[in-house]
Parts: sequence; C-alpha cells; structure tokens
Amino acid sequence: MRTRFSRAHALTLNSLLLCVGLPGTPQASPSALNAAPVANAGPTQAVTELSLVTLDGTGSYDPDPGTALQYQWTHVYGPPVLLSGAMTAQPTFTAPEVAGGAMLIFELRVRDEALQQSTAFVRVDVMDAAGAPVANAGPDQLAQEGALVTLDGTGSYDPDATDVLTFQWTQPGNQTGVPLTGANTAQPTFTVPVNPLNGRLTFQLRVSDGVYSSTDTVEILVVQPDPVPVANAGPDQTVNEGSIVTLNAFGSYDPSGYSIRQYGWRQLAGPPVTLLPTQTRPQPQFLAPDVTAPTVLTFELTVWNSLYLSSTDTVGITVSPL
Repeated sequence: MRTRFSRAHALTLNSLLLCVGLPGTPQASPSALNAAPVANAGPTQAVTELSLVTLDGTGSYDPDPGTALQYQWTHVYGPPVLLSGAMTAQPTFTAPEVAGGAMLIFELRVRDEALQQSTAFVRVDVMDAAGAPVANAGPDQLAQEGALVTLDGTGSYDPDATDVLTFQWTQPGNQTGVPLTGANTAQPTFTVPVNPLNGRLTFQLRVSDGVYSSTDTVEILVVQPDPVPVANAGPDQTVNEGSIVTLNAFGSYDPSGYSIRQYGWRQLAGPPVTLLPTQTRPQPQFLAPDVTAPTVLTFELTVWNSLYLSSTDTVGITVSPL
C-alpha cells in the first residue's frame, strides 16, 4: 500500500525537523560526578522503498570510561515501519512502499548505568522505486573457515540502462568487521575468520545510480574444515647403491587430535624396489638398487586418521653409484 501525507502534518513535522541533526541533549543528571552520555543517531539517509535500512547509533558514547550504554529507538514520524532490534545500536527495518516519496524520523535515546540519558534524531528519506536500481547481493553461500570467498553483486541492475552503478558492501548489525578487498566493487573478496558470531556472516550491498539507491543482503554460513591429517614422508635422502634405506612417516600428524590409523606407501618413479616388511608400516625399508648414474626413486605416502580422512606427501631418494 502506497502512502501520501498532507499539509495537516506540517506543524508536527516542522517541530521534529528542528531536532534532526542536533547533537544529543542530556536530561536531568542524578549525579554531578557522572557525565551524561551523548546520543548520535547517524547521518540522514536516502533509501528506496522496500529496501532494508540500517539505523546507526554506534557514534553514541559516554565520557565516563568503561560505561555501557543502553539504546532505545522510536519511530516518531512517517509511514509505519517495524523496527528489528530497537534496543540495539543498529536496528533495521524495511522501507515502506510510498508514492512520490516520504520522510521518516527516528528518535534514539541512550542511557548510561546511572540512568542519565540523551536523545538524538535522524531523518530517512524514502524514494519511490520507479527508476531506482535493483541491488542483488547474490545467493547465500557455505564456506569453510580460512577459505577465500567472493561476494557477487553482478546481478544488480538499473532499469535505465544508461545509468552507471556504484557498489558499496558493508556488514550490518553488531558483527565483527571482516576486511573486504574491493568493498566498492561488484565482486569483493574476504577470508573467512575462525568462529564468527553465530557461525554466519551477513553482508549488505548498496547500489546507487547517483540519485536513487537500493540494498540487498547475503549470508555466508561458516563451517569448520574437515579434520584432515597431515602426511609427512620425511626429508629427501641421498644414499649409495646397495645400502639399506629407511622411509619415515612418523612426522605425520592430525591437527584436530585424531589418531593416525593407517599408513600406505607406493613407489611413483625409479627402478622398482620392494618395501619391507610391508607397504603399510610407518618405517618400511628397501635395498638401494645398483645404478650407473645418480637416480631418483620417488615414493608417495598416504595417511588416514580415525575418521578415514586422508592426505598424501612424497619423498625423493637419490641413489648414487659407487
């Protein structure tokens, strides 16, 4: 449903506009020894109808070090919206559908532990989506810790094909910031951190044609990597023909703490030899073959952990003639 406002709202609106953009105003102080907090409701925003909007009170502060702040946002003017996280520093809401545009005004009230408080206001201008670009942050993704992830906003477009879009990626809400490479491009990248909050990362894409803008979000669900063991076939060796050579897999391990369940050796290159007593021992031996010139024998080691996950490594044995 589209909403229009008449001149009947002018008196109330003018009174509120006098407050928008003013610094936080402390209320009566219960203690002269405790400084009042300073509310900051963030800058004026221009958004497109039906886009996700994030208010920003993170600029609020308390002059007293170590003081925690309580937040309370209230929608005081404009078409009704539903605030999600109204008692956090960065609540969100979906911009209402409007005809010809509308203005929203929100009040932020911050309190400190001594119940001193201050307020600030912010204006959000909602624009009709006709002619506005459409943001598309791409599909949700599943990624392992430590993996390199590429976000994809290339599905964004503008109905006016002559407009050039700009891109800006951010992390809304109370998330630990993940460094983005190319945050103002269509396809930024980042490395997945270890143990992110709630096991997921949320990114917001805002696209703009210079007049209108719209937003979209994407979630990255973070999973721990499989507990793969690390195979270590030992250092390369140089030996003489006819000598007994010992391969060594005891440097293999599992970083997740699982035991190494099985070893397996096989020869990849060089004159064939027999591994004794078997190819499944961590330290098999063989007799270096006779050679007429330095010759490399290559062996591959595979180790399995108790979950039957595996990894491989290789080692080279150079046999020299006598």
